[in-house]
Amino acid sequence: MADGASRMQWDISAKCTDDELHRKKLPILCVSFNGETVLTSSSKSTVKLWKVGDGLSAQGSLAGLAGGAAAPSSLDSFKDRACVCTLDGQILLWDLRNPQEPPNQLDMTLTTQGGLIRFLPDGNRLVTGGISGKLVVWDLRQGRIEREIAPYAPRNGNAEERPSKIRRISAVPYGGPITALGASPDGQMLACGRSSGGFRGLAFGV
Repeated sequence: MADGASRMQWDISAKCTDDELHRKKLPILCVSFNGETVLTSSSKSTVKLWKVGDGLSAQGSLAGLAGGAAAPSSLDSFKDRACVCTLDGQILLWDLRNPQEPPNQLDMTLTTQGGLIRFLPDGNRLVTGGISGKLVVWDLRQGRIEREIAPYAPRNGNAEERPSKIRRISAVPYGGPITALGASPDGQMLACGRSSGGFRGLAFGV
């Protein structure tokens, strides 16, 4: 271990308990932090806001979520934006400067229930993935899909063709629901993990 890492100490600068979830013995399932506000969600159709200062203080919740089907399956934040993917396939966007305003909804929903959602580092694009195994990149400036990436990447225009063994970085097939997403700091590469144990690194072309 590097000397700097071995000497690093982490102090708990803020801690808090969601009393409602504590009473009902429900876990927090999703957390996002933009540097100023922590967003948390559980199996309930609520996303709560916590302001970071001398400690963590409750700041209410995002407006516009209602009903069990609208419980978040994933959430993320970037600067003053927040996004939520709900269990019924909605993709909702909030301005954290006005969290009580109704969210904007992208004009298409996921084709299957449940999914992951992440801002790409430029803050102008989202990537979603879920049970279908397909990745979808959204252009938030245009409010539309920028590109779709099939479970098996297209080659020669055939979306059903599986990648060759040379291109594989895992012996496990790539197919299956997407269970994890991560983007490189420059937003040019995306990594996704699948329920099959397969994973892939993708480079966005121009």
